[in-house]
Amino acid sequence: MATFATAPLDHEYEAYLFGSDVEAVPFPHWTAHLREFWGWYAEAPDYTTSAEHLPTVKAMIAEGLVQQRLEDLAEEVTQAKSGEELNCCLVRQYTREGRLYREINEVLRRGHVGEDLRQHGFTPWVLQFNSAIRQRPIFEGVSYRGARLTPADIDKYQPGLMFEWGGFISASKHRDVAVDIAGNVLFEITPWGSYSMYGKRNPIDIAELSIAPDEAEVIFPIACTFRVKGTRKEGHRSVIEMETVDQY
Repeated sequence: MATFATAPLDHEYEAYLFGSDVEAVPFPHWTAHLREFWGWYAEAPDYTTSAEHLPTVKAMIAEGLVQQRLEDLAEEVTQAKSGEELNCCLVRQYTREGRLYREINEVLRRGHVGEDLRQHGFTPWVLQFNSAIRQRPIFEGVSYRGARLTPADIDKYQPGLMFEWGGFISASKHRDVAVDIAGNVLFEITPWGSYSMYGKRNPIDIAELSIAPDEAEVIFPIACTFRVKGTRKEGHRSVIEMETVDQY
């Protein structure tokens, strides 16, 4: 977690993945949400992978996975016949129990606090997935995420605190699902604001494509900003009430 009090955060850009020049990214769908203030007055950006770009996109993702010794996942990527198939493949890979989602988010957390990820093997996968999930329906309701934190970490979540989580953040549409897997903390996350300028106001519903659809999983894109609204105790568990912040 990086807070606005401790780091010069810029929630519009994910420069740790591609530097400061958005226009230099080779595939426009990877940064479509950052290219203009489309917000409330225009059509949403185009996140689709063009047929022209698909072979190169797949090759870059597969090569990166091989670098990370995930040859089986690389082979799955190469089998995709369309951008839609590729996107479905990545969602299944992310929601599958295994190394991938843990290692992806560990790398993103390192990038968020200063590591340059432009040449990292996971970066093409991350950029495609970050674009792919934005083609799924958004979820407007409250979502829930369980966690296990130390008392010192829990104390950091004071009302009014604004912070970013650098990685993808999974949650559930169903409170009971999150409670079942929760440790000593439950996050209650509510979308805030009347519009979304960077596609970071709402979590995205990926349950239909997930390996575990019963978990009713939603996912927040990388580098979302949150504000703590309040905290309360429910037995041994701390409940942290938060809202998303996608514009100031």
